[in-house]
Amino acid sequence: LTTEFIDNILIIKRRARSLNESDLYLAITMFSDDGVDNNFEYDINKINVVGRNNYGIPDLIKFSKNMENNTKCNTNQIVALKKNIEIESNNETNFNLVIGISKNKNEAIENVKKYSNMDSISRAMKLSRAQTEANIQYLEMTGTEVNIYEKIFSQMFKSCGKEYSENDKYFNLSKSKLWKFGISGEKPIILFEINGMTELDILKVIVKCQEYFRYLNYEIDFIILNNEIQSYENYLQDAINDLVWNYSRNYKGIFMLNNISNEDKKILEYR
Repeated sequence: LTTEFIDNILIIKRRARSLNESDLYLAITMFSDDGVDNNFEYDINKINVVGRNNYGIPDLIKFSKNMENNTKCNTNQIVALKKNIEIESNNETNFNLVIGISKNKNEAIENVKKYSNMDSISRAMKLSRAQTEANIQYLEMTGTEVNIYEKIFSQMFKSCGKEYSENDKYFNLSKSKLWKFGISGEKPIILFEINGMTELDILKVIVKCQEYFRYLNYEIDFIILNNEIQSYENYLQDAINDLVWNYSRNYKGIFMLNNISNEDKKILEYR
């Protein structure tokens, strides 16, 4: 990575890693809506910002240190921006962080400059909101449902960061244990256990939630675990099939399993 600072814009270049790739440029700036002073401090050295062997509050924040404003190359890079402001009582200030990414340096810079004023940002936000509302209507979802899906989305990120003890018997299980179900193990998993017809309304929410994730281009594996005892007439399984058929536009990533072993269930929960 190489870094430079031009016209209050920090520019980071990542060189192509192979002959089939291109150089990639990231341009980033920060400004407030009052426009009084849009200068900011920056640092690209992770050791300066975070400190050594520090997994808590970054040293730079904890000890109120200044950033170096240095674009010198180092082997442990980070992109950190800082700006000190004073806000009078009962007043407010909005800050905007603008990031542009392109395979062309000038294009990345121009993309950042394009949105370096509140009017351009406001127009872009209104257009994005209109497009989002149109897509949600197409997906036949309500605002209340989307709020629920966003909470599930947030919870998934928290769950992905969950730590388990290395002494736990399931800690080192390979994702290959899931292959017998046709599940790769490469994607986040939502596991939903259903025991009776009364839980179909909840299942409907999760099925539509997966449609929303697909709209966000966020791929997950949704596993429906049917705990109904197998018999000649499987009413619950038939109801599950009908619900998925009616509320999912694409069955990719949806897996329906029946009465699996406790061992396999634990593997799914840990993945």
